[in-house]
Amino acid sequence: MDFLAQRTLRAKLREQYVVHKGRYFWDSLDHLGSFDLHGRVARRRLGAATESAVLLLRGRPPFVLFTDRGGGWRDVPRSRRRTPILLDSPAEALRVVWTQSHFRDGSKYEDNYYLADATLKWFVCFCHHDGWHLWLSEHLANRPAWRQWKRRSGAAWHRPDESRQ
Repeated sequence: MDFLAQRTLRAKLREQYVVHKGRYFWDSLDHLGSFDLHGRVARRRLGAATESAVLLLRGRPPFVLFTDRGGGWRDVPRSRRRTPILLDSPAEALRVVWTQSHFRDGSKYEDNYYLADATLKWFVCFCHHDGWHLWLSEHLANRPAWRQWKRRSGAAWHRPDESRQ
């Protein structure tokens, strides 16, 4: 696990997205659709959905895990609390989300945690409302393999023009 400079990640994101200062990053993803799992889905199922989606997306390391700069990471030096993390695998990212984030921990801290690969073309989001979202283009989502993945995972598809929480 290595840290990535915040300004480096923000510069890369701004090359592809309009990043709104002071808002959730997912506000920048309104042109993408999303597969969503609600907040009552078990962690085991979220983990399986994450790993299988990354395989289907052909995601390659390094993976980046970053936040909306709310609660940030637990058990890291204060200067690194909101710093993006570089990881070698989705399994390693899940371990960090389960052990070092405030996702579903019941504390007063909230944040969204995003997982992507170096392409920054798709994002798995562990949401501050305890849900899970996979943001990707409709072009990718229309592949037959995604219809099968959707049935297995139980995720609901939302087109880019549909409102969602």
